[in-house]
Amino acid sequence: MRRFFLRIWLAGCCFFLLTEVAYWAYYVFAPGAGGTAYVSSMLEPSYRAAAGDLASGRVDLAGLEERFGYGVALVAHSGVAPGTRDALSRNNGYHTDWQYAWVETEAVREVLRFGPIPEYDILPDLLASLVMSLAFTIIAALGLHLLMRGTRRELEALEGTAVRMASGDWSARAPEIAGGTTHALARAFNRMARKTSALIESQRELLRAASHELRTPIARVQAGTHILSLIPEESERLERLRAIDRDFDELRDLVDELLTYSRFEGTLEDEKPSGAFDPFASLDRQKRLYADEATSLGVELSMEHDSSDLAAAGDERLFRRVTGNLLANAIRHAAARVRVSAAAMGDLHRITVDDDGPGIPEADRERVFEPFVRLSEDGTRSGHGMGLAIARRIVVRQGGTLSIGASPLGGCRVSLEWPAAS
Repeated sequence: MRRFFLRIWLAGCCFFLLTEVAYWAYYVFAPGAGGTAYVSSMLEPSYRAAAGDLASGRVDLAGLEERFGYGVALVAHSGVAPGTRDALSRNNGYHTDWQYAWVETEAVREVLRFGPIPEYDILPDLLASLVMSLAFTIIAALGLHLLMRGTRRELEALEGTAVRMASGDWSARAPEIAGGTTHALARAFNRMARKTSALIESQRELLRAASHELRTPIARVQAGTHILSLIPEESERLERLRAIDRDFDELRDLVDELLTYSRFEGTLEDEKPSGAFDPFASLDRQKRLYADEATSLGVELSMEHDSSDLAAAGDERLFRRVTGNLLANAIRHAAARVRVSAAAMGDLHRITVDDDGPGIPEADRERVFEPFVRLSEDGTRSGHGMGLAIARRIVVRQGGTLSIGASPLGGCRVSLEWPAAS
């Protein structure tokens, strides 16, 4: 970081000095005698003022010659060389040819001529200017150093944080100095670090949980294949093969769920759901699809929604997956009733699924959205515990929310808010 600021300082010094040298080189190597070009250009205001004084009668030619120390004469406009006349018209009545300076007077027929302009040694001025330029550059560099010292320290701290994170320390955070020049950058960096750290930790937890869940069916398959070789009866062998086949189906389903969950890993804040569909028509199809399952379990499935024409935004296939999971869970845990309500509320659709089952304790209402979390009063295990985790990721990815609360029916209420199409 120090090298970076040193390079900036050196580049600024070189640019400033080169500009100064180029400025003086123009007068040193200009056509004509040495410093004459410098003198004539620097004295342009004095020459114009002298022309004004002469026209007003405040001074005569002798007085001007005494003032400047060299010849001053009035020349008829017609006696001026054509090239000089053209230059005067282009340069607002002033021209120098490195030996003479020409200024138009109020009398259009006359031009005031100064010169021949004597030789002028510009070396002392050149050296003085370079010394002053160098001193100014050093002072400016010291001032810049004092001004940028805080910024340099902040950037070095940010760089150190990045190095620590690259080495595996995901708890490292950049200092957010209020009023500092890198405050906004440090906040954005820390926000990125928190999201990245949370994502990595989530993947680690998912990997640990997946390893645990995969171990059970793999162990059953391994034990079943070993026992299979020891069973002589054909009927029992077939039953063992069917059990192994079920274990393989469980493995396949679990892998599919893991792949689906990983697909919706993280959220893209600037990603807008594309597409539009009728959410109420989709819910009607879901009710018909799950009606037989509800009837077989002795559960009454009812649904009510308004007749709004407001469409929902996003992917209908994903919407059906979420609502299907909510309906299946409610029917599975309900005692006798499941009620679905849907309504359009401004820029979103609110869908609630209520059941009269045992409900979910308040302390566990967020845990059920984590992978492989299953709650059961009797200790039985059903499914992989991935359904609600996948459902929430889909909903968040589509710009909505999914939450669990208490139902007026006495069981669980799952509330889904899905964005409406703009």
